[in-house]
Order: sequence, then C-alpha cells, then structure tokens
Amino acid sequence: MTTDRSTTPGWRFVVSLQNHDQVGNRAVGDRLPEITSPGMLRVGAVLLLTAPFTPMLWMGEEWAASTRWPFFTSHPEPDLAEATGKGRIAEFAEHGWDVSQMIDPQDEDAYRSAILDWDEVERGDHGEMLGLYKHLIALRSSEPELTDADLRHVHVDIDEDEGWLVMHRGKLRVIANLSTKPRSVPVDAFDLLLATGSIEVGHGEVTVGPQSAAVVRSR
Repeated sequence: MTTDRSTTPGWRFVVSLQNHDQVGNRAVGDRLPEITSPGMLRVGAVLLLTAPFTPMLWMGEEWAASTRWPFFTSHPEPDLAEATGKGRIAEFAEHGWDVSQMIDPQDEDAYRSAILDWDEVERGDHGEMLGLYKHLIALRSSEPELTDADLRHVHVDIDEDEGWLVMHRGKLRVIANLSTKPRSVPVDAFDLLLATGSIEVGHGEVTVGPQSAAVVRSR
C-alpha cells in the first residue's frame, strides 16, 4: 500500500516506539530499556517527536520506565486460565524464546509487576530521559516546521553503510547517528537546538557522536 503524499497529512499516522501489544506479546514483557542502549532510546525519542506524524507515548516510556509489562489475565474459568498459561509458554518455546522467566498470566504478580514505579522518575537516567522528552515536546510546539503535516515537505537523506540519516523539516535538520562510531554528516551552517551526545562542527559537515541525535536549524 502506498500513501499519496499530496492528499494525506502526516497527522493521520499514529506512530510509537513501543506499545502494550508489542511489549505484552513478548515472552516476559521486557521494554525497550532492556532491549537496546540508552543512546538508542534517546535517538528514538528524537525521531518520534520530530517526525511529521502523531506521536504516541506509551505509559512510562518518557522516563524509560524499567517496569516490565507481562501479559496478564483474569479468566474466571479454571480450564481457560490453565490453557492460556500453558499455551503461551509452549508457543514461545516453540519459537525459540527463553521461557524461564515467563510468569503465569493468571498470577496476580503478573499484573502487579506491570504497575509503574513512579518514584524512579526522580532518579538518575530516568529523570534525564524525562527532561529530554520535555525538551522535545517544547521544541515541537515552538517550531511550526515540526508540526507541518504536509508530507511533501519532508525529505530524508540516509547512508545505510555509515548508519546515519538526516530528516529535513523546512530549515530544520534532524540528524541521527545509529552506529556505534562517530559519523560525519554533511550539513550547512546551522544553529544547534538540541543534542543527545557530542557534536563537532566542521566545514560543511557535523560530526555526531555514536548512537546520538541532534536537531539543528540551517542558517
């Protein structure tokens, strides 16, 4: 299926880094902070909130919540409850998942372990991630180009071998380095609006630190 960029506005597409269906249907309900690096979490946040789509933040991801979201049920029928638990373990084992930490979905701990730990918002890296999301949301609301829903105005340069991309939103450039090494990206003279890692400015280019992102405005 293709999208007609001339008639379909970007806000019609709801996008997310993760959601309850994706996480709940993993073997143990592990979230992105367990699966990827802190740097890539920040890159994901930048791309999510600077893209021309409607962003969806899923409970606690704005502070990189550490609580898992295991699949849980409250079936009143004993046979259905037992079949659900055993069936999930058998299905995940068949597909090669490690089922040693899987919890019975009928176990009350499955539900309780999914409840957010609000105290961690104030702690260390969690607070820093929340600060990044606040900064990105403020940037999105203050820069009209980031809410421009016309997909014809969005262009992306990408180097798959080097592992970087640049998203063009009017005069704004969203630079993402997905690799584990610093990458030099061609960008004209600019003003820096946000960076999640190191930035070094050269002649007609900028070197972005590994697994980091930046938002700049071309002059």
